Amino acid sequence: MTVSTTTNKIIYDGQLGQETFAYNFRVDLKTDMEVYIDGIIIPDSVWTITGLGNAAGGDVILNTPLVQDDSLTLLRSVDETQLVDYQPFDAFPAEVHEGALDKLTFLVQQLQELIERNPIPPPDSTPGDAVVSGNLTVNGSSSFIGPATFSSNAIAANAPTDDTHLTRKDYVDDADAVLSGDIAALDSSRSAVLTAMVGAFAVVPPNQEEWVYCNGQAVTRSGINALLFAAIGEVYGNGNGSTTFNVPDYRGEFLRGMNDGSGNDPDAAARTDRGDGVTGDVVGTKQADEFGTHDHGSVPDHTHDVSRSIGSNSTTAITGSNGASGSGSQANAALPAGAHTHAADGGSESRPRNVSVRYYIHR
Repeated sequence: MTVSTTTNKIIYDGQLGQETFAYNFRVDLKTDMEVYIDGIIIPDSVWTITGLGNAAGGDVILNTPLVQDDSLTLLRSVDETQLVDYQPFDAFPAEVHEGALDKLTFLVQQLQELIERNPIPPPDSTPGDAVVSGNLTVNGSSSFIGPATFSSNAIAANAPTDDTHLTRKDYVDDADAVLSGDIAALDSSRSAVLTAMVGAFAVVPPNQEEWVYCNGQAVTRSGINALLFAAIGEVYGNGNGSTTFNVPDYRGEFLRGMNDGSGNDPDAAARTDRGDGVTGDVVGTKQADEFGTHDHGSVPDHTHDVSRSIGSNSTTAITGSNGASGSGSQANAALPAGAHTHAADGGSESRPRNVSVRYYIHR
């Protein structure tokens, strides 16, 4: 029997619910057929085959239909063995001899199919090198597209023009350097945007190189604090007057939005020095604690009556209209007490309910 086709593989894609798959090449033994679902070989116990020895092929039938849109591959793969054994002066049966030749052809086709799935070097390539001129799949998942050259110690390729192109190390290094520069520029830009922003932290921030604790401390004007000094200058204190400056001190303070003409801070004009002599309705100025004018309810004019008894022997007599004297009682009004205060129980300050945090300013 001749081998008239070079086909030894057929692929089906997305065959949901299908269980019968035809093949159009000769397979002599069930063990010569391999069945793959999504690139994974499945045991021959879960499928059957028809058309063995038929040049036109047959069918592979799964015991259970595919349950999802899987790909299925049928591949002829014969053993690399030779079982024909001729003895001296024996007959030379043409069919047996032809079967051995057919198997050799199958093996050649098998190798060709495998080669086609691998990089192929051109005739003028150096031994040990390989060139990708088509598509390359690594470990059945990651696909790359040529052109590219693989050698024993390097990859030389044209600059990639597609996301899946292979490339050379120096191109990647150059791109990495550009990316690193872009990241550094982005970090610098981000830092500039955040500079002088005050944040409330529940813990000490892990990246303290970006944040300064707002405790009034003096910090250097240069280096890591240069952007912060450029933003706030000596607003909260001039440090040593030359190489340092002060950050704000927000320990134990409630931060309040600037009045800025809203009228929500009626005493804004009286706010005190923030650290550089500036007062009034300006960011950083301060106010002491204070009670607003108030009363505790209105009481109308009144007197407090005091009653006292006077006996007949009292030096203060009660004089009647006829001038007679005797004993009795007299009602008097209490004298005004004058200015005075009434003590009330309380703590050491007036405050709203609160939770303590640590304030930091971004460098």
